[in-house]
Amino acid sequence: EEAAAKGIEVTVSLFPYAANGRALAMDAGEGFVRVVARKDDKRIIGIQAVGQHIAELSGEFSTAIEMAATLEDMAGIIHAHPTLSEAFFEAPHELRRRYPDLYAQFVLFYRQDPAARLKA
Repeated sequence: EEAAAKGIEVTVSLFPYAANGRALAMDAGEGFVRVVARKDDKRIIGIQAVGQHIAELSGEFSTAIEMAATLEDMAGIIHAHPTLSEAFFEAPHELRRRYPDLYAQFVLFYRQDPAARLKA
């Protein structure tokens, strides 16, 4: 709503805690991580999260905002399994479902040698 009021078109990715193995193992499956990004460049402009132990993810959330991360940046970060932080990792993967062409380009980019990615 805030972004719309400022004339910013957004895309929203959501990952439910109920789909996170660690949250379920901790009997903490209620909640979600929602990532709001600009529609034009996929830059993350907001994160809302609700659930037990969500404070453990706050550092990752603030880092993403501070570094002006994109959905693709976050989807490319490796997270240990099973962890709660995977919920933040999984939210941008909704990109795969919503924007299959963009996701295909993202996959090709990250399959490159890391040195080649730096040149891109």
